[in-house]
Amino acid sequence: MYREAAERGMSAWTESDPPSGNSDSGPGYPGSPGGSGGGKIGECQCTCEERAATRQKAEELKAREAAGESLAAAEIMGLMHCEAPCRSQYFSCEMEAQQEQQEQRVAEAEARRKELKDGCDCSCDTLRGYESHLESLLNDMAAGKPGAQAELRKAGQCMEVCMDTMIQCSM
Repeated sequence: MYREAAERGMSAWTESDPPSGNSDSGPGYPGSPGGSGGGKIGECQCTCEERAATRQKAEELKAREAAGESLAAAEIMGLMHCEAPCRSQYFSCEMEAQQEQQEQRVAEAEARRKELKDGCDCSCDTLRGYESHLESLLNDMAAGKPGAQAELRKAGQCMEVCMDTMIQCSM
C-alpha cells in the first residue's frame, strides 16, 4: 500500500502540471512550470527566492492540513524537489538571513540606546546626583512610594547609557 502511494506520488511529482493539479497565479513548486525553476541544477534555480517560495508553499500546506484537508503525497514531495541538489545554496541563504536579522537587532538596540541617551543628561553633576540619590530611591521603592520604581529605572538606564562619561567623571 505504501509502495503504491509512493509510486503514485512519484509519477504525479514528475508530471508537467503542478502537484495539486491546479494552476494558481502564485509561485509553483520549484522546478514546476509556475515556479521559479529554469535550470541551474536540473530544473532548480537554487536561489534564495526559490527557497522562500518553497517555504511559503509549505506553510500553506500546513494551514490546509490543519484545516482538515487531506494532502496528496505529490504536494508534499513537490516541496522536496530542490532541497537536496540546492542544499549548499539554501544553506548560504539561511546564513545571509541570519546575518541580516543580527544586523537588524544590533541596529534596533543602537537606536534604543540613542533614544535613551537623548533622554539622559550625561553631565558629571547629573551622574553624581544619580549616584547619591540611588540609596534614597531604593528606600522609597522598598517603602512602596509611588513613582520610585519608574524613577529608579530611569536613573539606572541613564547610568548605563552614560557609562563612558561616568568613568571619565570619576577620574
